[in-house]
Amino acid sequence: MAVGLCLCIFSVLAQADNHNEDKLHLRGMVDLQLQSQHRGSDSWLDGGALGLRYGDDDSLAQLAQAGLDVDYRLTPTLVANVTLLAYAGDESELTLSEAFLHYRPVPTSQWRQEWRAGAFHLPASLENTGPLWTSPYSLTPSTINTWIGEEMRTIGVENRWTLPGKFRQANWDLSLLGALYVYNDTAGTMLAWRGWASHDRIAGLNSDYPIADLPQIREDGLFNKQTPLFEPFVEVDNRPGFYLGSDLAWGAKSGRGRPLNLSYFYYNNQGKSTALKQGQYAWRSRFHQISAHWRLGGNVELLSQYLKGDTLMGGGPIESIEADYWSGYVMLSKRVGPHRTSLRWDRFEVEDTDLTPVDTNDEHGRSVMLNYSFNWGKGWKTSLSYTQWKSERWGRHYIPGHPVAIDTDQWLLSLRRYW
Repeated sequence: MAVGLCLCIFSVLAQADNHNEDKLHLRGMVDLQLQSQHRGSDSWLDGGALGLRYGDDDSLAQLAQAGLDVDYRLTPTLVANVTLLAYAGDESELTLSEAFLHYRPVPTSQWRQEWRAGAFHLPASLENTGPLWTSPYSLTPSTINTWIGEEMRTIGVENRWTLPGKFRQANWDLSLLGALYVYNDTAGTMLAWRGWASHDRIAGLNSDYPIADLPQIREDGLFNKQTPLFEPFVEVDNRPGFYLGSDLAWGAKSGRGRPLNLSYFYYNNQGKSTALKQGQYAWRSRFHQISAHWRLGGNVELLSQYLKGDTLMGGGPIESIEADYWSGYVMLSKRVGPHRTSLRWDRFEVEDTDLTPVDTNDEHGRSVMLNYSFNWGKGWKTSLSYTQWKSERWGRHYIPGHPVAIDTDQWLLSLRRYW
């Protein structure tokens, strides 16, 4: 469906002439990185157990990402959007990340509404607000937003209603949203079989990723019908999922938006835990999230998200994978002209709640991230990031050569070109 929508959008773009140049908006980015690790191991992208993007045997220089975002205004109230991403390295790919229509009808009351239809990111991230769903705060998102980027995508329809305070002389704005979607039945796979991660690799609509060599998915394993490649965006049980959310923005105007934003978000893919299709199991995954973004003045920002949920796959207490999970972070960010410094504390956990033998999903971990960035010219940005990643996961002893406890330091130096 998303690919078909993409082709329709590009057919419209192909008809744009010189009179319609003001309707077309292109944004692009290339990100070159140097990476170094201390006490690292094989990355999950190479079939290992490390939740970071790069392993200790990856090359020093990396083409981290290249992307193109295309907006075309079809009418004054309707915009078509397509985002393409490209990655190099062992897991190189060119993929479609988003393809959707955004409709904002002319308001007829104090309430404002907008619709999105197609494939787009969940509106649940405080960090990833930059072009191509990047973060202006750091090179490596938190565990929450990493998971949202790699396993979550709305492929359906979303509606948002907003009540602005400025038309009522009120000191707050209220937004309510809801969506129905499909093709997200496998969400939860990576949390259960790999654990939490922190990286900037965003999944595309046609992406597939390796699962480590776990006994559960081997030929004699309980879930041996699972293919060695995980596909995040497939429809397994023909049942739609949904999410609901609300935002409250409070306080007088201060820069971009209100100083204090509070949000609640509930996600439920309604996956049928016994469903299986073409080597992909359905996982019933659901979670609650609360978040806060506080602009303290002096270009200082405080951001925090907390997510708690559960996932289930299988049909019985000794023939299923069931786990509770939670993650939360607090980030402090300060901007001075073209300079920005961000510090984030991250905690995460997975608790195994099933009785299935030879399957351990427990994980306890934390990380600290310090990031400095400098916008040193029009369209140029340099960032230096340090991440300390600590995770203890008993299921890693199933993977030959991987320790249960991982304590890794990672340095990233990035040069980005935007246009």
